[in-house]
Amino acid sequence: MATGDRGRGMMNGEFDSLCEIRKISPEFAPRPISWGTCREDRDRHFLLLDFHSLKSGPPSAVDFGREIAKLHNQSRSPNGMFGSHVTTYNGNLPQDNQWTKSWEEFFTNGIKSVIQMGLDVLGPNEELQSLSVVPVSNIIPRLLRPLETEGRAIKPSLLHGDLWTGNIATDLATGKPLVFDSSTYYGHHECQ
Repeated sequence: MATGDRGRGMMNGEFDSLCEIRKISPEFAPRPISWGTCREDRDRHFLLLDFHSLKSGPPSAVDFGREIAKLHNQSRSPNGMFGSHVTTYNGNLPQDNQWTKSWEEFFTNGIKSVIQMGLDVLGPNEELQSLSVVPVSNIIPRLLRPLETEGRAIKPSLLHGDLWTGNIATDLATGKPLVFDSSTYYGHHECQ
């Protein structure tokens, strides 16, 4: 459950993300059943998933790695670009998933979005603004541009988008790894 416009977006993004993951690996994520707005409270939104009993602790590294590799290797961006057709959220923070032709541009947009969110919370902040100039104008292009020049290319792969130990588990019934709380987009296969 979540509230407000942001909550509505979160439920939509999570539903779409789980659908995308399950297209590649149906047992790697809970089946999303529905999402929507509560009839009694139009400001409250829900996401309904299949129930899974979860085993405490991380899943098998081998099984988990195999599923992540499958997700990255077998996925295909619908338009050959980086991004997503829906805004997804890391927690309650919207991700800039606008489609871009290069990984450098997509990554740069994401960093700029995070900086702007910080400025929105802090208000005008010269130090934060000045600290953001070097990464955006120098570091990111220097590190990422060579990955897509002189005939090199990056295949946009479907990524979980918010992968950490709190968003993975083992299905008690099957013993297989599960991911949830996803924030998918098509990006560099070595990014999560």
